[in-house]
Amino acid sequence: MVFFSDTTFTAEVLTGMASGNLMSIVIPSGGFDCHVHTPANVITSGDVKTRSACVIDGSVRAGGSVEMTATANVIKGSVKASATSPYNIQGRILGDIELGGPVGFGWNGFTYPGNVAVRGDINLASASIGGTLKIPAANRISYDGWVNIASPTTASARIAGGISWQPVDVPVASTFDPWFDYTYALSDWYPYGGAYFAVKTLAPSGNGPWTCNRFMANNPSTSQAAGWREVGDLTSPTIVDARACGALSTNNGSTPNVALRADVLFLAKSVNLTTVTFSSATATRQNVWFVVEDGAPTGSGKNVPSCTNGAGSIELNSADMSAVNAMVYTPCTIAVQGNSKWHGAFYGGAFSYGGGMTFVGDAIALPGMPASATMPGAGAPSTFSLGALVSLGDTN
Repeated sequence: MVFFSDTTFTAEVLTGMASGNLMSIVIPSGGFDCHVHTPANVITSGDVKTRSACVIDGSVRAGGSVEMTATANVIKGSVKASATSPYNIQGRILGDIELGGPVGFGWNGFTYPGNVAVRGDINLASASIGGTLKIPAANRISYDGWVNIASPTTASARIAGGISWQPVDVPVASTFDPWFDYTYALSDWYPYGGAYFAVKTLAPSGNGPWTCNRFMANNPSTSQAAGWREVGDLTSPTIVDARACGALSTNNGSTPNVALRADVLFLAKSVNLTTVTFSSATATRQNVWFVVEDGAPTGSGKNVPSCTNGAGSIELNSADMSAVNAMVYTPCTIAVQGNSKWHGAFYGGAFSYGGGMTFVGDAIALPGMPASATMPGAGAPSTFSLGALVSLGDTN
């Protein structure tokens, strides 16, 4: 999942990976607000906040701060954050901790098992450290009302690995690829993945096969929006170019079930997937892309998501893509509601939801998207391949 703005997950958002590894949630321009179990590594340019029932199974890399507001909040991997302002950590972190500023750990009585490096004062309150604490000599350590400014010789009662009094650098923030500007070219798909994609361009007038009305209008002259179901008759990889339609929508009461026999790319100015089900008519899980091109890929908006020049959002409302491998790409908003199910990848300018979503991550991308890095985390790492992360900023 890649989003270029602040992103919030609540209990309505359920995520996972088809492979059983950890997902990657990458936010090159914004922070992450977590309220729910999230089996992912989280990499942001901004802040990470954990609230209510948030449990993050992987590691967190924040260009800003990390705030954990509840004792029940858990980050199972390591935490590295670059903000130099004070941190408030009420929850539990199971890996190493590196913070660019002072920190208060709250009265949770938890023993943080890893090593801790803090650039500033540390208030352990009732907490303990199982590893080593690295802290500059000019700073102080306090807990249970006791404050020590000088270098203590006995610290094993609360800091099992002892104290290393030495300078602590601000953790280097992760760097990211800019927004991947995608402009459709047939040469990208001829071939792509070893397959040659044919093209079906929808005509803006008429009601016959491969017309906009055949997909959009639910009336007898269009056989109840039969265009969607007819996509299932395709037996070779195909591009359905719906840009002349203005929008591509299943929100017409037809509730189509699209049983794919081949991979399909849908191009449109905006997409509304309402009460539609995609499945595979073969033993192979088919790939399907829904692409809204960037509005200014070479102009003033280059390398940032440009929701301009007719580019629109992609809406998912009770859409079921659990039986195929699907990707959404739009410089605008990926808007989810109505208990939608998705298997594949999201790459968008923003993310919003007004209802439930079950998301299972799987490998699918657009031609030309740069490869990225593997982020270490708790359990099996996940390889992120949608071209947003350049460096984790590790200095050790």
